[in-house]
This record gives sequence, structure tokens and C-alpha cells, in this order.
Amino acid sequence: MFKCKLGFLRDNFKLDVKLSLPRQKTLAVIGENGSGKTTLVWLIMGLLKPNTGFIAIDNEFYVDLARGIYSPIKKRPFGLVFQHYSLFSHLSVRENLIFGLKRLRLSKKEIEHRSCIFTERFGLKDLLHRPSSTLSGGQKQRLAIARTLILKPKLMLLDEPFAAIDQQTKTELMSSLNYFRDDMSLMTIIITHNFLEALTLGDMIAVMDSGILLEVGTKEELLSRPKTEYVAHLIGLNLFKGSPAQNAPIFHTDLGSIVTAGIAKNKHYALINPREITIHLKRPDSSALNVLEGYITNISPLDHRGELVRISISSSPPVVSELTTISANALNITVGQKVFASFKAASVNLY
Repeated sequence: MFKCKLGFLRDNFKLDVKLSLPRQKTLAVIGENGSGKTTLVWLIMGLLKPNTGFIAIDNEFYVDLARGIYSPIKKRPFGLVFQHYSLFSHLSVRENLIFGLKRLRLSKKEIEHRSCIFTERFGLKDLLHRPSSTLSGGQKQRLAIARTLILKPKLMLLDEPFAAIDQQTKTELMSSLNYFRDDMSLMTIIITHNFLEALTLGDMIAVMDSGILLEVGTKEELLSRPKTEYVAHLIGLNLFKGSPAQNAPIFHTDLGSIVTAGIAKNKHYALINPREITIHLKRPDSSALNVLEGYITNISPLDHRGELVRISISSSPPVVSELTTISANALNITVGQKVFASFKAASVNLY
């Protein structure tokens, strides 16, 4: 079990984080630029020193400032992969791969054994003698991750590792990471700003803003019951704070009312998955009890492959819908266009 509690203050930025992560689990930390994600990774790795707190795996403390414990980077069994690879450009692929193993003074037999395993798993066999500077972005990231994993760290830290690579390479690397996580009982923390990436990679997801973790939970928990409107907005859900009507299946918010599946008491949030919301060019004649009229304020691609789009509508209350790009193109919708958004009362989750 990895555990840390860290306090950090620099200029006008303050970080205050407490988290834990079981073995063979991956935590995806998501947040907007400037939220403190990279600062958190640097504090754990030892590139920055916290003002207060501790870092431990099981009962071994690598940092405990209250007791004067502060292990240098080389004494921490952690591995870090940067977004921009940080390879030794003057060395070959093989030299980069085994660089850390040589510094550990392992036997030639052990170095060769590990090298063969990671060369095969990460598709580096035909690249071993090439200068690392000649590799593509995807090849460089494969090498960077393999070079870190080959040292068999207890904790793996990855800072936006897939931001600059194609979808096929990303899928292959995700598969390799999951394989070694299970094989090595590895704990992994991945920094990302992409929620779909966080859903794919993370057993748990932490949402960070202004140096604090707003929520930490399983992906099922965050998708079914986000605790704040900020989190719901970040992950693309429609969350409304309000109160149910006393004797009618209606949920009132400051921005409008929603029809629900039944009368509910002591419920303060209404959650609607954007994929439950259908867009129409004319008022629909359907069984959906919720039909909201408004104008499209934004259309943005949702995934790397451009297969989904997110549509924001200025209705009362305002909602976000997710459509396939094919459906959006068939509707021929544009920003500023008047549309109708419909969804069934049963799709409203009250809690």
C-alpha cells in the first residue's frame, strides 16, 4: 500500500493532498492545467521537497518530515516517465534501456535477461542499435516506459504519458502497463487531463483542482455520484443541485425544472448522463417527459479519434449531450442553432 500526505507552499500556490493506493492498482489523477498534478508527482518522486508530510509504502517511510526522514531520489523505489521522454539522445536504444541496470551493478546475465523481456514486450527488438534521437514519438515513449519498468520500481509515476502519441501506440502501451502492473504487483499513478484516458487506465480516479483532491473514488462512483458540480463538469456529466417537489415527480433547480421517474424526498442532486440526451431539430413527438428548448453554445470533439462530439445547449436548465460524429453530421447542427434536447424521466438519477 502506497500512502502519502503532503503539504507544499510556493509563491501563491498551495498543495494539500492525502491519498493511498493498494498494490496492483492504478490511480488516474485528472485536472485542468495549473491544478497541481505535476507538482504532486514531483513531490512524490523527490524533485520537489514538501513543507510537511510523509511518503510511505507499507511500513517503510521514504519521507516523514516530522521525524526528519527525507530519502533522496536514488533511495526511493519509484519510477517516473515524463511526457517528453527524457531519453539520452547520444545513446542507442539498447544503451538507454539498460542504463539504469548498469548503475545498479547487476550481473551481465541479469541485465541480458531483463533486456530480452522488455525488448520483446515493448516491440524494441528491431530498434536496439538505432540512436534514440532517430525514433518516432511513439517509439520514444515505448522506450521511456520500458527503461523505467525494467528497474522494477514499486511505484510507477507517469506524467501525461500519452499526450503526443497516436491511438494505436497508446493502446499497445496501456496493455503493456497493465501486464507489468499485475506481474510486478506495481502501483501506478498516471497524470492526465483526458477523462476518457482516466476511465480506461484508472482503477481509481482522483480529481484535482487548485492543489487539493476534490474527489477520489472508483470510476463507477464518480460516474454515478459525483460530489461537486465542478467534477461533474470536468468528466462531462449533467449535475444539478436543487430539491424535489413535495407531491410531484419534479426536481427544481435554480436554472429550471426536470421531470423525474417518481416522487423523491431528501434528494439534493440530479444527475443525467449526456448520452441519455437526444438532440432534435424540431420539438419531438415522443414518450420522453423532458424536452428542453435552447441554442447550441459549443460543439467539441470528445475523443482522440473524433468519433464522439459533446454538444452544449443553453436550455433551462442548460445541458450537455454526447453524440457520435456521424449523428451530429446527419443533423447538420452548428453553434447558435436552435434545438430541442429530450431525455426520459427514468434517466434522471437523484441522490
